[in-house]
Amino acid sequence: MIELYDGNNVMRRAYERKFQMPGQKTISLRQRLGSMNSNHIWVWDGGNHNLRRREIYHPYKMNRTPMAEDVFSQIRLWKDLLKHTSAAQIRVYGWEADDVIGTLVRKHPGRFRV
Repeated sequence: MIELYDGNNVMRRAYERKFQMPGQKTISLRQRLGSMNSNHIWVWDGGNHNLRRREIYHPYKMNRTPMAEDVFSQIRLWKDLLKHTSAAQIRVYGWEADDVIGTLVRKHPGRFRV
């Protein structure tokens, strides 16, 4: 089973200390990095990822508090660290990570765990 991660979402929640999901044990990013292998794919928001949805619904994510520069720094560091593992990273220009993940899961049912 291949595990897919919405990288921006995971990193934002880790930064906000909301990494623990209901019914799950808290996993530190250090522990998570140590477990990365070729069955892990990190999907990141592509450039201009909000544009498509804003064309349909202009206020899309307009009221959301922007991520702090600290979060962006952590994301850049995490991406660099992942390069030293066998995990894959995907970034598709113009698409949000959750759209890419949804497409992968829909086109290849039963192969992924999100």
